[in-house]
Amino acid sequence: MSLVFKKYLVAIKLILLLFVIYTLLRLGFYVFNADYFDGAGFNFLWFGLRFDAVAISITLLPFLVLYLLPFNFFYHKHYQQLLKVIFILINGLAILVNCIDFAYFKFSLKRSGADVFQIIAMGDDAKNNILSMAYDFWYVPMLSAVLILVVYYRYAKITAPLSKGDGIKGNAAWHLLLIPFIGLAVLGFRGGYQLKPLRIITASDFVQPLHAPLVLNTTFTIIKTFNKEGLEPLNYFHAADAQNIFNPLKNYGDSMFKPLNVVVIILESIGKEYMGCYNAIGYTPFLDSLMKQGLSFTYSFANAKRSVEGLPAVVASIPALMAEPFITSVYDGNTINSLASTLKQQGYGTAFFHGGNDGTMGFDNFASAAGYDMYYGRKAYGTSDFDGNWGVFDEPFYKFFIEKMNGMKPPFHTTFFSLSSHHPYTIPAQYKNKFIKGTLPIHEAVGYADYALSRFFNQASKQAWFANTVFVITADHTSIAANNYYKNSIGSLAVPILFYRPDNSLKKVSNTITQQADIMPSVLHYLHYSKPFISFGNSVFDSTITHFAASYNNSGYQFICNNDLVQFNGDKITAAYRFKTDSLMTYNMQPDSASLILLKAYIQQYHQAMIFNELTPKPMHHE
Repeated sequence: MSLVFKKYLVAIKLILLLFVIYTLLRLGFYVFNADYFDGAGFNFLWFGLRFDAVAISITLLPFLVLYLLPFNFFYHKHYQQLLKVIFILINGLAILVNCIDFAYFKFSLKRSGADVFQIIAMGDDAKNNILSMAYDFWYVPMLSAVLILVVYYRYAKITAPLSKGDGIKGNAAWHLLLIPFIGLAVLGFRGGYQLKPLRIITASDFVQPLHAPLVLNTTFTIIKTFNKEGLEPLNYFHAADAQNIFNPLKNYGDSMFKPLNVVVIILESIGKEYMGCYNAIGYTPFLDSLMKQGLSFTYSFANAKRSVEGLPAVVASIPALMAEPFITSVYDGNTINSLASTLKQQGYGTAFFHGGNDGTMGFDNFASAAGYDMYYGRKAYGTSDFDGNWGVFDEPFYKFFIEKMNGMKPPFHTTFFSLSSHHPYTIPAQYKNKFIKGTLPIHEAVGYADYALSRFFNQASKQAWFANTVFVITADHTSIAANNYYKNSIGSLAVPILFYRPDNSLKKVSNTITQQADIMPSVLHYLHYSKPFISFGNSVFDSTITHFAASYNNSGYQFICNNDLVQFNGDKITAAYRFKTDSLMTYNMQPDSASLILLKAYIQQYHQAMIFNELTPKPMHHE
């Protein structure tokens, strides 16, 4: 066997090794998250090979370029060591990010993208929590280390024949073999010979959208979202027709403005699954009682699965309808309107409160862009009452919240973002064993978060501003789940949304489909705000329009409207269910055409507003 042929054979064996590793990673991802993939079968192992080919081809490119150089120094000991280091580093990192999704998927319900690195880089949260994360999800570093060692030892075994070579003989053979090798690499880059290269959303062409994460791998999703350019203009409809179907420009100024204080409370990770008012067992007795005194919703949903995506939806009616969060996207410099910016026009003072370390997930920068006058984080609070991971415990930070509001001149608008129900679910020592531990690690922390909320309302009710305030309570997203409904793509977005007045004037349970993006227009409608604003939600007090809830993940768009849950990949419907009667999404049905028309117009208007910086009211001049 010639040295040239031997060299190519070694390269092929190394590539096959990586296919085996990626298959093991996919199996591991499935095993650790099997509860989320009922009925998936094992076809995903076969379909996933195409996505693995893309990941391997792209990440291995630097190694292959150096490996295939037809020079005699290739066989030098130091050059071989360099190649080994490059191979192990690249694939070791790929193994690590895939193993991280063994655990992180339970929280995000999608494969991680490149935006994760941007979010981690914000503030000191990664540094503060890496040890606790490694401890709680010990299998991630352990399995990563095992697989990296497998690659290390197999690399040495496979490349051993190269140490016996002392130079290239026959460049003609090298060139002939290089041609098919380049051809295979091109196919690998594209994921096949189809017209368009594989995309994240293509996964739903092979399996049900619910099972798309099994077909994908995390290396692929990071590559496809790295340095991703902005959205593309859509032309489902003529611009005027799209605006007639869904118009983001709102104006509810039909009578005298009501200068009520507006207090928005965003509860970290408190999904409906943890609430007794929606389930047989609950861990939020106070919130349950409050839900009965205000306007709550049978069908209320988050627009996404992460805090960094939930915040813009709640306070600025900007849902996460793209691969990257608005806060870290190329559109983060767009001018936006929000509850803060609109109410400031009515003379409101505004402030944003989050007990986390300043810089966490870019909340401080976003609060400033959204028009909040003041941002109060852990730095403003001080060093006491630190939970050891994320920031200030909820109960003392609520007290701080009240103190600051007492110093604000009414009317005012404030937003409070809690944090104690965030992993690793730390609660103050004095409350150990006070709350029901439940069946999931988060349950005890949810009990503490609910107790802290009750203490806040107890103290707030004694303040002069309380009676003249409208409270909005929701969650940023859901978290780990035990019930199958709360694991699927509809239940995993089910969060409480509550509008509460101390005089109980809003007391009602509504069947209106509601999303986080509806909060801003609903508040402004309720207050009879008289000026136009941009919103990608609708007022829950408007009975003349069709209400819906929209979201986006690796599988594409999800639209909950009328009786339908529609999943749409941008080109076609991939699944549809009658979610009210089929909550476990068992029977794929033909959707109502009106739902698809509204969804397409909604997406088109969203792209238009993002691309052309039309997130505030202004004349549209596009030629």
